[in-house]
Amino acid sequence: MAETNLVIKQGATWNQVLSYTDSSGTPINLTSYTAKLQLKETCKSTFSYLTISTETGEIVIDGPTGTITITVDATVMTRLPSGTYLYDLIIISPASTPVVTRLLEGKITVSPEVTVR
Repeated sequence: MAETNLVIKQGATWNQVLSYTDSSGTPINLTSYTAKLQLKETCKSTFSYLTISTETGEIVIDGPTGTITITVDATVMTRLPSGTYLYDLIIISPASTPVVTRLLEGKITVSPEVTVR
């Protein structure tokens, strides 16, 4: 798990590509894994400002390459209030007893949009 703070732009498409590798740089096969990311004010908040997943299509996993691509449409990003939030990205194995791994966590700062379409 890595702690990574991000800055994303309100009103612009958010596109982030991540590679999940072992310590030698070899991709970890994520075939049939699912993923989910949430943005909240605190870790105990029940309200999520943003929830994306493989189920909603905003997270895409290329299993054999260990690549995870996050793409959130500009329209969705326009509705996201500027500010700083907590987030984490989890992946869930396809096993009969799924294993949940937190790949990333940290703060996301949503920088405010100035020019509105």
